[in-house]
Amino acid sequence: TLPNGSKSGILKFENVSTKNIIDMSFTVEKGECVVFLDMNNTVLTDMMKLMQGEIKPLSGDIFLDGCNYTKKSSELKKGVCFIQENPIQSMLFQERSYIDNLCFLVDKKLPHWWLNKNIRESIVQEYEPLVGEDIYTNDISGLTPVSLYNLVYYRVHLYNPKVVLCMQPFSDADMYLRHHLIRLIDELRKKNITVIILAVSISDSLVVADRLMVVEQGMLRNEYHSEKFHYFRASQ
Repeated sequence: TLPNGSKSGILKFENVSTKNIIDMSFTVEKGECVVFLDMNNTVLTDMMKLMQGEIKPLSGDIFLDGCNYTKKSSELKKGVCFIQENPIQSMLFQERSYIDNLCFLVDKKLPHWWLNKNIRESIVQEYEPLVGEDIYTNDISGLTPVSLYNLVYYRVHLYNPKVVLCMQPFSDADMYLRHHLIRLIDELRKKNITVIILAVSISDSLVVADRLMVVEQGMLRNEYHSEKFHYFRASQ
Protein backbone atom coordinates (compact mmCIF):
# COMPACT_ATOMS: atom_id res chain seq x y z
CA THR A 1 0.00 0.00 0.00
CA LEU A 2 1.01 3.57 -0.60
CA PRO A 3 1.77 6.13 2.11
CA ASN A 4 -1.21 7.85 3.78
CA GLY A 5 -3.50 5.25 2.23
CA SER A 6 -3.41 7.11 -1.10
CA LYS A 7 -4.05 5.10 -4.25
CA SER A 8 -1.95 5.37 -7.37
CA GLY A 9 -4.84 4.95 -9.77
CA ILE A 10 -4.98 3.06 -13.06
CA LEU A 11 -5.33 6.22 -15.19
CA LYS A 12 -4.01 9.58 -14.20
CA PHE A 13 -3.98 12.93 -15.99
CA GLU A 14 -1.53 15.43 -14.49
CA ASN A 15 -2.05 19.02 -15.64
CA VAL A 16 -2.84 17.89 -19.18
CA SER A 17 -3.56 20.58 -21.76
CA THR A 18 -4.44 20.31 -25.45
CA LYS A 19 -6.03 22.78 -27.82
CA ASN A 20 -9.36 22.19 -26.03
CA ILE A 21 -8.39 20.78 -22.61
CA ILE A 22 -7.18 23.22 -19.97
CA ASP A 23 -4.82 21.97 -17.27
CA MET A 24 -6.79 18.82 -16.44
CA SER A 25 -5.84 16.58 -13.52
CA PHE A 26 -7.72 13.53 -12.26
CA THR A 27 -7.16 9.97 -11.10
CA VAL A 28 -9.34 6.96 -11.93
CA GLU A 29 -8.97 3.83 -9.78
CA LYS A 30 -8.81 0.27 -11.06
CA GLY A 31 -12.25 -1.24 -11.61
CA GLU A 32 -13.98 2.11 -11.23
CA CYS A 33 -16.60 3.46 -13.64
CA VAL A 34 -16.27 7.21 -14.15
CA VAL A 35 -18.46 9.40 -16.34
CA PHE A 36 -16.96 12.56 -17.88
CA LEU A 37 -19.84 14.87 -18.72
CA ASP A 38 -18.70 17.54 -21.16
CA MET A 39 -21.22 20.38 -20.92
CA ASN A 40 -19.93 22.12 -24.06
CA ASN A 41 -18.87 19.05 -26.05
CA THR A 42 -15.33 20.40 -26.53
CA VAL A 43 -12.92 17.97 -24.82
CA LEU A 44 -14.19 14.43 -25.41
CA THR A 45 -12.63 14.05 -28.85
CA ASP A 46 -9.29 15.28 -27.50
CA MET A 47 -9.46 12.81 -24.62
CA MET A 48 -10.12 9.98 -27.06
CA LYS A 49 -7.30 11.13 -29.38
CA LEU A 50 -4.84 11.45 -26.48
CA MET A 51 -5.56 7.89 -25.39
CA GLN A 52 -5.39 6.61 -28.97
CA GLY A 53 -2.02 8.32 -29.39
CA GLU A 54 -3.29 10.49 -32.27
CA ILE A 55 -2.31 13.68 -30.43
CA LYS A 56 0.12 14.41 -27.61
CA PRO A 57 -0.54 16.80 -24.73
CA LEU A 58 0.78 20.34 -25.23
CA SER A 59 1.76 20.10 -21.56
CA GLY A 60 1.29 17.66 -18.71
CA ASP A 61 1.48 13.87 -18.50
CA ILE A 62 -0.80 10.85 -18.69
CA PHE A 63 -0.04 7.75 -16.64
CA LEU A 64 -1.48 4.29 -17.17
CA ASP A 65 -0.93 1.98 -14.21
CA GLY A 66 2.02 4.13 -13.07
CA CYS A 67 3.81 4.28 -16.46
CA ASN A 68 4.05 7.42 -18.56
CA TYR A 69 1.55 6.80 -21.37
CA THR A 70 2.69 9.68 -23.53
CA LYS A 71 6.32 8.50 -23.57
CA LYS A 72 5.96 4.75 -24.17
CA SER A 73 2.54 4.57 -25.62
CA SER A 74 2.89 1.75 -28.17
CA GLU A 75 3.36 -1.00 -25.56
CA LEU A 76 1.04 0.66 -23.04
CA LYS A 77 -1.67 1.14 -25.66
CA LYS A 78 -2.32 -2.59 -25.49
CA GLY A 79 -3.85 -1.93 -22.07
CA VAL A 80 -6.53 0.41 -23.42
CA CYS A 81 -9.63 -0.31 -25.54
CA PHE A 82 -12.15 2.00 -27.13
CA ILE A 83 -15.84 1.69 -27.85
CA GLN A 84 -16.83 4.36 -30.36
CA GLU A 85 -20.17 6.08 -30.54
CA ASN A 86 -22.67 3.86 -32.42
CA PRO A 87 -20.14 1.01 -32.41
CA ILE A 88 -22.31 -1.51 -34.22
CA GLN A 89 -21.98 0.70 -37.30
CA SER A 90 -18.31 1.64 -36.90
CA MET A 91 -16.54 -1.23 -35.13
CA LEU A 92 -17.71 -4.49 -36.68
CA PHE A 93 -16.54 -6.26 -39.83
CA GLN A 94 -19.62 -7.28 -41.80
CA GLU A 95 -17.64 -9.66 -43.99
CA ARG A 96 -16.25 -11.63 -41.03
CA SER A 97 -17.89 -14.27 -38.86
CA TYR A 98 -19.06 -13.66 -35.30
CA ILE A 99 -16.10 -15.49 -33.78
CA ASP A 100 -13.61 -13.57 -35.98
CA ASN A 101 -15.18 -10.30 -34.87
CA LEU A 102 -15.20 -11.40 -31.24
CA CYS A 103 -11.49 -12.29 -31.34
CA PHE A 104 -10.42 -9.26 -33.37
CA LEU A 105 -8.37 -7.69 -30.53
CA VAL A 106 -6.76 -10.94 -29.39
CA ASP A 107 -4.13 -10.54 -32.13
CA LYS A 108 -2.61 -7.66 -30.16
CA LYS A 109 -1.79 -9.96 -27.26
CA LEU A 110 -1.43 -13.32 -29.01
CA PRO A 111 -0.22 -12.92 -32.60
CA HIS A 112 -1.33 -15.82 -34.86
CA TRP A 113 -3.66 -17.17 -32.15
CA TRP A 114 -6.16 -18.05 -34.90
CA LEU A 115 -3.82 -20.75 -36.17
CA ASN A 116 -4.38 -22.50 -32.84
CA LYS A 117 -7.63 -24.48 -32.97
CA ASN A 118 -7.61 -25.11 -29.21
CA ILE A 119 -7.59 -21.40 -28.34
CA ARG A 120 -10.48 -20.81 -30.69
CA GLU A 121 -12.47 -23.70 -29.24
CA SER A 122 -11.89 -22.59 -25.67
CA ILE A 123 -13.11 -19.07 -26.55
CA VAL A 124 -16.28 -20.55 -28.07
CA GLN A 125 -16.83 -22.64 -24.91
CA GLU A 126 -16.34 -19.62 -22.64
CA TYR A 127 -18.57 -17.21 -24.59
CA GLU A 128 -21.38 -19.43 -25.85
CA PRO A 129 -23.13 -19.31 -22.43
CA LEU A 130 -22.95 -15.49 -22.61
CA VAL A 131 -23.96 -14.84 -26.24
CA GLY A 132 -25.78 -18.04 -27.18
CA GLU A 133 -26.01 -19.52 -30.67
CA ASP A 134 -24.90 -16.20 -32.22
CA ILE A 135 -21.32 -17.32 -31.70
CA TYR A 136 -21.67 -19.79 -34.61
CA THR A 137 -22.97 -17.13 -37.03
CA ASN A 138 -20.97 -16.72 -40.22
CA ASP A 139 -22.91 -13.73 -41.53
CA ILE A 140 -23.46 -11.11 -38.82
CA SER A 141 -25.48 -8.78 -41.06
CA GLY A 142 -28.75 -10.44 -40.00
CA LEU A 143 -28.17 -10.16 -36.25
CA THR A 144 -30.26 -7.90 -33.98
CA PRO A 145 -28.78 -4.74 -32.41
CA VAL A 146 -28.68 -6.52 -29.02
CA SER A 147 -26.61 -9.36 -30.52
CA LEU A 148 -24.27 -6.87 -32.20
CA TYR A 149 -23.78 -4.87 -28.99
CA ASN A 150 -22.96 -8.15 -27.22
CA LEU A 151 -20.30 -8.68 -29.85
CA VAL A 152 -18.77 -5.22 -29.33
CA TYR A 153 -18.69 -5.44 -25.52
CA TYR A 154 -17.67 -9.10 -25.22
CA ARG A 155 -14.80 -8.43 -27.63
CA VAL A 156 -13.48 -6.00 -25.00
CA HIS A 157 -14.37 -8.48 -22.22
CA LEU A 158 -12.31 -11.20 -23.95
CA TYR A 159 -9.37 -8.87 -24.59
CA ASN A 160 -9.44 -7.78 -20.93
CA PRO A 161 -7.78 -4.34 -21.11
CA LYS A 162 -6.92 -2.26 -18.06
CA VAL A 163 -9.16 0.58 -19.24
CA VAL A 164 -11.96 0.92 -21.77
CA LEU A 165 -13.19 4.32 -22.97
CA CYS A 166 -16.80 4.40 -24.19
CA MET A 167 -17.90 7.36 -26.28
CA GLN A 168 -21.58 8.22 -25.60
CA PRO A 169 -22.60 4.58 -25.13
CA PHE A 170 -26.32 5.35 -24.66
CA SER A 171 -26.84 7.75 -27.54
CA ASP A 172 -29.53 6.57 -29.97
CA ALA A 173 -30.39 3.56 -27.76
CA ASP A 174 -34.02 2.91 -26.80
CA MET A 175 -34.93 2.05 -23.22
CA TYR A 176 -34.63 -1.71 -23.70
CA LEU A 177 -31.21 -1.39 -25.33
CA ARG A 178 -30.03 1.01 -22.61
CA HIS A 179 -30.86 -1.58 -19.94
CA HIS A 180 -28.92 -4.15 -21.94
CA LEU A 181 -25.90 -1.81 -22.28
CA ILE A 182 -25.92 -1.22 -18.53
CA ARG A 183 -25.71 -5.00 -18.07
CA LEU A 184 -22.83 -5.26 -20.58
CA ILE A 185 -20.90 -2.48 -18.80
CA ASP A 186 -21.47 -4.32 -15.51
CA GLU A 187 -20.00 -7.47 -17.10
CA LEU A 188 -16.82 -5.53 -17.90
CA ARG A 189 -16.68 -4.23 -14.34
CA LYS A 190 -16.99 -7.75 -12.93
CA LYS A 191 -13.66 -8.43 -14.64
CA ASN A 192 -12.22 -5.38 -12.86
CA ILE A 193 -11.87 -3.52 -16.16
CA THR A 194 -11.94 0.24 -15.56
CA VAL A 195 -14.73 1.90 -17.56
CA ILE A 196 -14.59 5.56 -18.58
CA ILE A 197 -17.75 6.94 -20.16
CA LEU A 198 -17.40 10.10 -22.25
CA ALA A 199 -20.76 11.82 -22.54
CA VAL A 200 -22.39 15.10 -23.52
CA SER A 201 -25.66 14.19 -21.81
CA ILE A 202 -26.30 12.07 -18.77
CA SER A 203 -28.96 9.68 -20.19
CA ASP A 204 -28.41 6.46 -18.18
CA SER A 205 -24.71 6.84 -17.45
CA LEU A 206 -25.17 7.51 -13.73
CA VAL A 207 -26.83 4.11 -13.24
CA VAL A 208 -23.44 2.43 -13.77
CA ALA A 209 -21.10 5.15 -12.51
CA ASP A 210 -19.12 5.44 -9.29
CA ARG A 211 -18.18 9.04 -10.01
CA LEU A 212 -19.21 11.88 -12.26
CA MET A 213 -16.71 14.47 -13.49
CA VAL A 214 -18.30 17.61 -14.92
CA VAL A 215 -16.22 19.41 -17.56
CA GLU A 216 -17.07 22.94 -18.66
CA GLN A 217 -15.19 25.17 -21.13
CA GLY A 218 -12.36 22.62 -21.24
CA MET A 219 -11.87 22.54 -17.47
CA LEU A 220 -12.82 20.06 -14.76
CA ARG A 221 -15.43 21.95 -12.73
CA ASN A 222 -17.04 19.49 -10.35
CA GLU A 223 -16.77 15.95 -9.12
CA TYR A 224 -19.63 13.93 -7.60
CA HIS A 225 -19.45 10.48 -5.98
CA SER A 226 -22.42 8.19 -6.58
CA GLU A 227 -24.04 8.95 -3.22
CA LYS A 228 -24.06 12.65 -4.20
CA PHE A 229 -25.48 12.26 -7.72
CA HIS A 230 -28.81 13.66 -6.52
CA TYR A 231 -27.06 17.02 -5.90
CA PHE A 232 -25.95 17.08 -9.51
CA ARG A 233 -29.43 16.17 -10.73
CA ALA A 234 -30.94 18.90 -8.57
CA SER A 235 -28.58 21.48 -10.06
CA GLN A 236 -29.63 20.69 -13.62
